[in-house]
Amino acid sequence: MAKKKPKKDKDFEKLSEENEFLKLKMMAEFGGEFFSDSPVPPEVENIFLKQIQKIQRAHAQAETITIFELIGEPEFPPVKSLGKKEVRKQLKALLAALEKKKITLNFYPTVPLEELYRFITEELFLHKVENMKLKGWRLHFNYEDFYPNPEMDIAVVVNDAATFIFEKEQIPLNFIFNEDFKDENGLQCEFEEFLERINFFHASFEKAKIEDIHSIEFTLYEDKKSAYEKVFITVKTQSAKRKRYVEQVFEVDLWLTLHETGQWQINRLNFFAL
Repeated sequence: MAKKKPKKDKDFEKLSEENEFLKLKMMAEFGGEFFSDSPVPPEVENIFLKQIQKIQRAHAQAETITIFELIGEPEFPPVKSLGKKEVRKQLKALLAALEKKKITLNFYPTVPLEELYRFITEELFLHKVENMKLKGWRLHFNYEDFYPNPEMDIAVVVNDAATFIFEKEQIPLNFIFNEDFKDENGLQCEFEEFLERINFFHASFEKAKIEDIHSIEFTLYEDKKSAYEKVFITVKTQSAKRKRYVEQVFEVDLWLTLHETGQWQINRLNFFAL
């Protein structure tokens, strides 16, 4: 007499069969294929597939409308008719109207308020999107995608690198450092060699706090895909626990390249105490 399969095994098989059916159904309905390099628990895959199915159906049913139509066609006066105080007030209401419809606009704080208001009312309002009626769906826009600001983008990378080098902050290094890395002389080197130098530097102090990052020189080269920046970084370091912090200033030289993803990455970095 054959032994009955445990309920757990039956549930596993049933869910696996349901997942395969969902894949076939979506491929027939929406096209595409499903690939997996590593085994995924069927219960996790099932949740994922059902979520993809919801998104695909919402996408198929969505109509294309402008941002202005999406937020209900509110009336906002042209920027030229507003004074500084009125711009601030209207911009606050404008961002609230976008947020109400789950629209996020990211921008650097250096963008003038008048320019931000103008951009939203004259450009973003005309931008066409799919009206996805899906719970939790949010639209994201970056002002810098329309008006790139390499110097500010690079400043963010420099700040991340500084917190890693001086404050021992754990960050995704492959995000800010280029795989084609060079040493202080501009010669090809393994990134691990650079990390060894950083680890040796970290061993020389207990803690450090960055007080200031001051840009001394910035050059964006003609190709717009490579740049150089020199910064002075003021750091307070503590040699050991309960010891006083001592202030030091470091010069940091960085060479960067624009990755195909649109992210600026460091491919060479030198630093030393002044």
